[in-house]
Formats: sequence, C-alpha cells, structure tokens
Amino acid sequence: MQKIKLSGYGISEEIHSGRKGKVFRGVRESDKRKVILKTLHDYPSSRDIARIKKEYDILESIHSSGIVEVLALAEDYDLPILVMKDIGGVSLSQLLKEKEFSLREKLEIAIALSKAIESIHQQEVIHLDLKPSNIIYNNSNKELLVIDFGISTRLSRENPNITSPDKLEGTLAYLSPEQTGRMNRSIDYRADFYALGITLYELFTGKLPFYSKDSMEMIHFHIAVEAKEAHISNSEVPENISQIIKKLMSKKAED
Repeated sequence: MQKIKLSGYGISEEIHSGRKGKVFRGVRESDKRKVILKTLHDYPSSRDIARIKKEYDILESIHSSGIVEVLALAEDYDLPILVMKDIGGVSLSQLLKEKEFSLREKLEIAIALSKAIESIHQQEVIHLDLKPSNIIYNNSNKELLVIDFGISTRLSRENPNITSPDKLEGTLAYLSPEQTGRMNRSIDYRADFYALGITLYELFTGKLPFYSKDSMEMIHFHIAVEAKEAHISNSEVPENISQIIKKLMSKKAED
C-alpha cells in the first residue's frame, strides 16, 4: 500500500484508492484538527499534477457551506497533497449501499445538494463531475459537502473536442449530453443540472436511469433515450419530485 509521510500531520487510514490517486484520513498535529489528504499515485503525469494544483486554486478561492474546505497544498517526495477539512462523513455512494433513507431524509439531502450547487455556480465555477461518490454526507449532523473539483472550470463555457469515450472528462453514468462531445454545442453550468438529475434519480429510486457496460451505448442513452420516470421506476417517489428530476435530465440544456 502506498504510504505518505507529511511533516505536521499524522496519517490514520486510507479511505479511498482510485485510478488517479489515493485519499487518507489524518490529523493536523498543531491543533489536532481532523483532515482529509488527497494525493496521486507514484510517478504521476504532469497533467495529473496540474489538475490537483488547479483543484487547490479553485477551492482556495471559493468559501461556502456545502463545498469542501481546503486547508493547504503540501508536498511529499514531489507528490502534491491536498489537505482538506474532514467533516467525519462518508460518500453518498457508500451510504446508498448501506442505508435505507426515508423520503424525508432523501429530500433533506436533495435540498442540501441543490444549495451546494447553487453556491458553486454563484462563484462562477462549474463542477463537471457531480455524482454520489463526490458528495460527502455526515448522517448524524446532516452536513453535506461536494468534493473533487479536479476537472472543474471557471469558464462560463468551453468547446469540447472529444473523439473517444476514453477521453471523456467526467463519469460516464452522470455525463450530460453536451459533455459527450457529440451534441455540437458548448458546455456551461447546466451540465451540472443534468448530473444532479441523475444523482437524484439514483437517490430516490435506488438505481441509475441508464446502465450499460458499453461506453458508446451509454453515450447514446444520454443523448437520445428518455429515462423511465422516477415515480414509475419506484412507486414510493412522489410524482412532483419525479417531474423535477425529469426536468433536470432534459436532453437539451435550454430545457
């Protein structure tokens, strides 16, 4: 297992290992504050290093409830380490596997998440990778944070030039139609609305609206296939909530 040693911090456990890097829990020794430390795997590409530094720059400039608080950008043997506040929660994706939320709890999460996205957009940032694994929730005090701003942008719009699903920025199951690069249109803050719709669909129904192991089929779903409405997929979902989710998952950004 990759270990990190960072002066001034005690590392307690590894909590995530992904394709790009690892995440640890620890304590800042100066004030015993609990922290999360995010770093890269050994021998990272210059692009990955630039991405984590960009994430620090974005987080360092935006301060709001609902957005993870960054404390420092440190370094361990030339690997950048993002030091962030730890609220003691776990990812929503993990909670959805472990806990059966009541309708009230689901609504509380949905409202907190919507407020967080509003704050992100008010500060002229587009997240571009909203999904349950990038949402940290403390079920005891109901605190919610959006994390992982690695592919976020400050631009109001950008023109994608994507030719292969392997080069897509974002997570395929939650990707807006315009992020696929096959809509011949620019990307703006409404891409986050689509991902919010997918996330809420999963939160309220317990399943994704689209699923395939084939990347091209998933892209086709996002561009051209209307999902089964949430209240039809799960009869416990109120129809008015289902209609909000359907609107968020509109294929055209203007809708």
